[in-house]
Amino acid sequence: MRMAYASDVGDSGHKSVSLAIAEEGVARGHTCEEFALWPEDSVVARDVLFRMFREYAGRRLPGLPPVIEHPQLEPEMALDMLPGLSLPDVDVLIGVHPWAAYFFAELARRDGFDGPIIAVNTDFYEFPALAHPRIDIYTGVFPKLILPPADRARQRAIGMPVRSGFRRPGPPAAERNLIVAAVGARPFIPLDDVVAMCSALQRRLPDVRVVVCAGREPADSPPRTTPSNIEIIHGATDLSDLMTKARLVITRPSGATVAETIAAGAVPALLPSDVPWEADAGRHLVWEGLAVPLPARPEAIVEAIEGLWADDQRVGAIVGAGRRLELDRSAERLWELAEAGRPAPVEDPRALLEPAEAELLEGYLRTLDEAQRGDPMPRTAAILRRAMLDWYIG
Repeated sequence: MRMAYASDVGDSGHKSVSLAIAEEGVARGHTCEEFALWPEDSVVARDVLFRMFREYAGRRLPGLPPVIEHPQLEPEMALDMLPGLSLPDVDVLIGVHPWAAYFFAELARRDGFDGPIIAVNTDFYEFPALAHPRIDIYTGVFPKLILPPADRARQRAIGMPVRSGFRRPGPPAAERNLIVAAVGARPFIPLDDVVAMCSALQRRLPDVRVVVCAGREPADSPPRTTPSNIEIIHGATDLSDLMTKARLVITRPSGATVAETIAAGAVPALLPSDVPWEADAGRHLVWEGLAVPLPARPEAIVEAIEGLWADDQRVGAIVGAGRRLELDRSAERLWELAEAGRPAPVEDPRALLEPAEAELLEGYLRTLDEAQRGDPMPRTAAILRRAMLDWYIG
């Protein structure tokens, strides 16, 4: 089988998930290639679409305008990008970012591609983030519950693919003696504050090794001073050797890093984030007992982690909850879906409903139909009936 995948601009967690998918595909005898989706010379792609949320968060501005969620954004992007793109000769398309999956769906419609298209959610907010009628399967960890039946039928809660290095067995969490701070090259808490926090943490836990990993690229603003009691690593692209030895990983509520932490048998300790989808992911992780939320002040973070380090029972419960997700099998499950081919289309979405929901729907449709002829609110009845039909039938 030949597969093409696409994600976003730059080196990100989406790329790490893409590598995990390709790694599993090659192991199963398939050919995998990255599709060059984004124009290399686009300032809009490089410096606005994939950067503005970091700029707002980095300056601690909570009012990120929802411009990248504007309903007309994807169609306009498609008009810009699709004329210069042609699908390769492959059997399956995998979008490892909501926009990538959307553009694959648009290209498939234009070029007559009839193989499966899979949209992979790379975070812990509910999926799918973006729906398209040509996307056959949506994968992720937590399915979105409020969704039209036709889209619900395409959801597969298979987890999030992680690279094989993070799936290697490590010692039990209670026997690990390492804290990793995986904060990225442009952490939302200034890197100097992260370094000072980790140094203070190591002084509170003098027998513990503390490593700060400052991103896949050299940091824009390296710390002015490096304390002698911690280690700082710049430019690391694979943290599996560290994470499989770590008891705790301090990170943003960011998909791939958190998934890799969970797969490695460590506890994700989540820094606060003003990025809306990261905050949403963090709430899901904490609610499901998969991670620990950290406070905003560095001094309070030190106290929280010191307490967590000593609580073997809580650490064990969080690691156990993570193991039950079976993220080590997510890539395998994704390929099983791809190998099964394109699922048959749903002719009547109402057939997918539970009997109780179908009964309610038909009852409301009858009531609203009659109300259009004899009720004082006929226009309201008409728009409600149309909305219900659009939701359930499309």
